[in-house]
Amino acid sequence: RPYKGTVHEIIKNILKGNKVNNILFKWKHSSGEIRDAEGRVRLLKKGEKPLYMVCVVRDITEQMQAIDILKESEAKFRSYIENAPDGIFIADRNGKYIEVNKAAIKMTGYSKKELMDMSVPDLVPEEYHNNITEKLKELIKYGRVSYQRKFYTKSKQEKHWHVDGVLLPNKK
Repeated sequence: RPYKGTVHEIIKNILKGNKVNNILFKWKHSSGEIRDAEGRVRLLKKGEKPLYMVCVVRDITEQMQAIDILKESEAKFRSYIENAPDGIFIADRNGKYIEVNKAAIKMTGYSKKELMDMSVPDLVPEEYHNNITEKLKELIKYGRVSYQRKFYTKSKQEKHWHVDGVLLPNKK
């Protein structure tokens, strides 16, 4: 966790005997370029008398640029999912929804919060629950599944879906 504070506050903390890690700051390189850096500071004492402050600083410009690129890519991907015209439902291996987009909310009539408390069988008639369980097993086994199914909106209106499921890598 980056330390935030003024130089005066940092020195004051160090003189109190505190270790100050992860000081993030910008610095001007000899080329004139503004770079990102991370520093750690320790106070060396002889007895109780402070002798030196030792600073270790490393250039983290490339690391910060990579983080910015990753954040931009994640935001772009999230925008694609959120604004897709088709309903996107992301469920865990037990069929519990962990993410849905705006189109999924619109087509079901449920709020995002309501859908997050639901699982795949909650949207289909009970007569299809065994079939849904089989489709989830098929998805896990083959990595893909495609089928058509009747479902009910929040207002109990009957609709029909064409479902294309893809197994995503499990990163959790």
